[in-house]
Amino acid sequence: MSDVSQNGWTLIWDSSGLDRSPIPGTTRTIELRAGAVRVVLDYLCAEFHDRVEALDEGQRDDWGWAKPVPIPGSSIFSNHGSGTAVDLNATRHPWGERGTFGAAQVAAIEAILLELMGTVRWGGHYTGKADEMHFEINASESRVSEVATALGGSRGDVPHSRPGLLSLGSTGSQVAAVQARLNRDYPRYSRLEVDGYYGPSTEAVVREFQLRSGLSVDGVVGPETRLRLGL
Repeated sequence: MSDVSQNGWTLIWDSSGLDRSPIPGTTRTIELRAGAVRVVLDYLCAEFHDRVEALDEGQRDDWGWAKPVPIPGSSIFSNHGSGTAVDLNATRHPWGERGTFGAAQVAAIEAILLELMGTVRWGGHYTGKADEMHFEINASESRVSEVATALGGSRGDVPHSRPGLLSLGSTGSQVAAVQARLNRDYPRYSRLEVDGYYGPSTEAVVREFQLRSGLSVDGVVGPETRLRLGL
């Protein structure tokens, strides 16, 4: 019998190695693999709640880890068995149905997946039977840990809030950290005042940094830009 799920992560047979915490910004609790996986999927779930569709408070139809069982009709174990998959608002998005999200919702999902830099796969992209409720880790442990660090967490360290995206008008210590890092590492074109305000000058330097780093030039500090900045 295999000891890994479909995505290559080790199966979890009991509660060890799991974390049951509220999704940031909600009262919904989902049991998921602790550490970097939790950080990445917390970001996914919280952004889904904010930007795609509010997580149902009454339905209790958000599911994470489940005791390992093979995928129906297969000998391969479901990714839920390794605590690396989550189903969101499952009763609204039944297995096998397509088109359960509107166009704007799909665009928001696609944007969140891009922010997670290929570490999460959506069941709406399956070429066979669709599973639009379903999201799963789709990367190695080292890559997931790297992206979790860019999101503000690290392996074994699960933040219960998320940094979010920094853009024009953002304020606070995270903005100040970006400004200080740009000034330190890129002094040839960054002489920003470290004031914690994401104004036009900060946006212009971020755009320059993104251009020179081969990133998408949007002036927004998301996970990939954080990663390149070492934050």
